[in-house]
Amino acid sequence: MKYPLLLVLVINSLITYAQLIPKSVNSNKGVIGFYEFRPSDYKADSTYNYPLLIFLHGIGERGNGSSELHMALNSSFAKMLVKGATMKFMVNGRQHAFVVLIPQMSKNFENWQNFYVDAMIDYAKKNLKIDTDKIFVSGWSLGGGGAWKYATASLENASKLAGIIPVSPAPDYTDLCNLARGKVAVWAHHARDDASIPLHYTEDAITGINACLPPIPALITYYPFGGHPYVADRAYDTLNSIEYPNIFQWMIGTSRANNPANNRSPVAKAGNDTIIFLSATTAVLNGSASYDPNDVIVHYRWSVGSSPASPELNIHKPEFPVTEVSGLEAGNYVFSLTVKDQFGVTNSEDVNVKVMLPPVGKNALPVVSAGPDITIKEDTYYITGSGRDFDGTIKSFRWRQVSGPVSVTVQEIGNAAALWGISEEGIYGIELSAYDDHNPAGIGKDTVFITRNPASPVYFNYFSTENPVTFDTDMIRYDIIAIFFMFSSLPSLIFNVFTIKKLSGKKSTHVLLIRSFCCFQTFFILLGPLTQFLCI
Repeated sequence: MKYPLLLVLVINSLITYAQLIPKSVNSNKGVIGFYEFRPSDYKADSTYNYPLLIFLHGIGERGNGSSELHMALNSSFAKMLVKGATMKFMVNGRQHAFVVLIPQMSKNFENWQNFYVDAMIDYAKKNLKIDTDKIFVSGWSLGGGGAWKYATASLENASKLAGIIPVSPAPDYTDLCNLARGKVAVWAHHARDDASIPLHYTEDAITGINACLPPIPALITYYPFGGHPYVADRAYDTLNSIEYPNIFQWMIGTSRANNPANNRSPVAKAGNDTIIFLSATTAVLNGSASYDPNDVIVHYRWSVGSSPASPELNIHKPEFPVTEVSGLEAGNYVFSLTVKDQFGVTNSEDVNVKVMLPPVGKNALPVVSAGPDITIKEDTYYITGSGRDFDGTIKSFRWRQVSGPVSVTVQEIGNAAALWGISEEGIYGIELSAYDDHNPAGIGKDTVFITRNPASPVYFNYFSTENPVTFDTDMIRYDIIAIFFMFSSLPSLIFNVFTIKKLSGKKSTHVLLIRSFCCFQTFFILLGPLTQFLCI
């Protein structure tokens, strides 16, 4: 780890902290401590009304709302704000930004009470320039249950909200039809292998809502694995690395003012027709000009309308507006883009791609496929590609890593490869090149993207905060480098880097935790390695 990088992280975090303002408000149940986040260009006198997001934390972040308020920032989405999320997003060519409120629940309660959300809404209406038609409640785990609880408790509650986003939520719902009657948009997220809160609770809720015939059908995003804790990082992704739109873009297009009776169809824009020569075997499909005139496109889908017989043909990200398509051969292709809005209305447009043989005397590059993009949860993977050459033969294949959070070992075996050391979560790009028999050799290329998700986590009994796993401390090594930055009235940061060697004997997983808390002491720096320290 490089110390300059740590300093950059510190500076960025301190800037973000300046936007996270600790506050308190009186309610009929006592004083509520909370954090208020305003975007950096927030203007109270602006003509723009800001969407409001109320985030509810999990059970482990409860506190007294004052000296323990910093604990509320340890939960999923709140940590993204600490790390520098700007909460600014582009939708339909216009920049939008969120105001966020993060209340802290008292340890006197075992689950979220509705008065917390009411107090945040009342505070925002009186003190912030918000769009009252765009008020959202989201939460992870127990906080997701709090979102269910508030919105389903009564029609009055539901009528205050534009939408809710429960993430790995506790099943704390009552009358699901209040969501339909109150015209509340719902987008839930859950992992199929969640051992703490089984998936079926969320599935049952989504089915129950849609049985009530809501004007906006309730959505659910499934993650194949990730258990209970890791889903939040994907659900609250701000960079469209997981899905398009992300939940924030979805919220921007969601409003209580949207009337299904006056809904207008989304407009699919598949881009301009394209002619390429076989000296290039990939093309970019660009549907970014697609838009919805009154709400939001919730789903993009690229498909092949017609094409030559192309066994290597691969649309890399068919559910993104912009994607690469590889494995093109000579001939005419028709690709279709279908978009769908919140109310289920679809629109499609085709784009033509004509692939021509190169001029006489010019080499046609090999057509290559590195295989379909895939998500894995192990640190090794075996990959197989393919290729063809139309005016000669392929002499050799070469594999190499072109992107990823860490370097991996690529063992080449012709058109196949074994990958070792995919140890950190992230997206790895592995490129396959095929060399033909011309002189100089023509080279065809394709890249497969491998998403490494965390291995199945060590599960804790979340609601009792008990650890059901017996650890052998001889098999656990913690290497902790702590850097304390303490300024008067400024937050300090602890960076803990530790390695956990699991009991299964699998290769160690490196985790970087950034924990933040407030202190009021003179500045000093303490640096030193600490080992064999168990911190759960």
